[in-house]
Amino acid sequence: MGERYGRRMMRGVALGTLALAAGTALFTWYSGRGSSFASYSEDQLRALELGYQQVVALGPVEPLTAPSRKDARSLARAHETTEQAAVSLSLLRDERRRRMLFTGALVVAALSVLALVALRGRGWRGSSGEEERLVAALGTPGATLAAERARAAKLLGIPADASPQAVEDALSAGLAARHPSRLVGLAPGLRQVAEEQRAALIRARDCLLAGTSARDRRRDSGTHRALPGPPT
Repeated sequence: MGERYGRRMMRGVALGTLALAAGTALFTWYSGRGSSFASYSEDQLRALELGYQQVVALGPVEPLTAPSRKDARSLARAHETTEQAAVSLSLLRDERRRRMLFTGALVVAALSVLALVALRGRGWRGSSGEEERLVAALGTPGATLAAERARAAKLLGIPADASPQAVEDALSAGLAARHPSRLVGLAPGLRQVAEEQRAALIRARDCLLAGTSARDRRRDSGTHRALPGPPT
């Protein structure tokens, strides 16, 4: 019981992890469709990142004196270029983080699927082991039926493969030996034992004739509807 509960808990955790990883992968994939760097390869992203870093690191050179109008325009363009490089560098790094998250989510999802498959396999093996223990304790259905037929035949005093007529004859003899007329004067407890023996004999007959046709079963039932009389 504890092992089964533990498997259910682990299966629930694996399913939850799979759902979270799949949702994360779907979100990161969808959010990356609008990225201007989505179509770039990893090598291209590294090259661009290096170039943007250099532009941001150098920055515009500030003049020591007041710049002329022409120098001011150049300085403004340099600042604008540096700012654009910084923004592009930030977007590029966001794209690389998105790709890492997407790959990680796929790996986690794959591991969750493998865990579910392993847990399912353990459940099958556990069920097989339980069946083996049950068979070891109770025996196979065929062996159990054979043992029941052997006990029924022993009770009637005939072989287990006796013919239906031999079974009926043995039952008739057993019932006649325990006919109520023979029990007159006995203690109530002894009469109860004799009645239980009669019922056991009839059940033994039914067990041995379980494979006969329905017509034979009806005929046999009619044969013993009336109690056989004691031998004369």
